[in-house]
Amino acid sequence: MKHCQRRIATLWFGVAGVIALIMISQTLLGHYADPGAAWAWLVPNLVPTLSLIIGVLVAESLSDAKQRMADTFLYRVCLGVSAFYLLSILMILLLQPFSSGPAAELMKQGQQFWIGPVQGLATASLGAFFVRAGPAATGAPAES
Repeated sequence: MKHCQRRIATLWFGVAGVIALIMISQTLLGHYADPGAAWAWLVPNLVPTLSLIIGVLVAESLSDAKQRMADTFLYRVCLGVSAFYLLSILMILLLQPFSSGPAAELMKQGQQFWIGPVQGLATASLGAFFVRAGPAATGAPAES
């Protein structure tokens, strides 16, 4: 289970780091008419989930609980939905220079049409994978 959780955490923190660097660069280069609005869009899309992941990893590292087996299907769903969600956010940032409208409008449309719904799926799968109680009956072996 730890091995799978660490892979998902690596995906989230790696891609979120790239997204943050792009956002910092775009902010410093004056890409946004209202940088506060741009950051107000990004932060709630990443920080709550990153906080959940950190919280669970820290709690499990301090726990003497027995290793659990990860459900392979749930792990793959969680990884796939997470990757799609993070790449969707990244895509919005990367496509902004090619958009004819203001960056804030592209962010708003993305949030309304696909980021919001996919965020719900990503959060639900992460919550089920990171916080579920009890050992799984089958799945991938956990790392020691």
